[in-house]
Amino acid sequence: MTDFNEQFKELSKLQSDFFKPIREANSLIADSFESFARLGYAVQGDLIDYAVEQTQLVASADDMTGLLSKQYEKAKALNEKMTSRFNESSELSKDYFSSLQKVEIAPMFEAPAKRAKAAA
Repeated sequence: MTDFNEQFKELSKLQSDFFKPIREANSLIADSFESFARLGYAVQGDLIDYAVEQTQLVASADDMTGLLSKQYEKAKALNEKMTSRFNESSELSKDYFSSLQKVEIAPMFEAPAKRAKAAA
């Protein structure tokens, strides 16, 4: 028969083994959240830059043709930048899901089964 300290150590190890995949998944989620949040801030910065540029173009316009031409150029540049940001977002998603699929969940189910066999 084992004493209480050994049982406690065994329980602690069992819990550690059981929750290991969850800890790994949480780590991936935290990293992914940070990446997506930073990308979101970058997109917001791009939109603010675009809004300021548009305001400055209107304020400094001499003629309508020149203004429309410059606005078109700025809108086209924003479109290219947003396409790039979307592609970054897609890559982040792919990386997250491929990493998440590598998390080994079998220990969650094996640890209690091993303990049950040992107890029997």
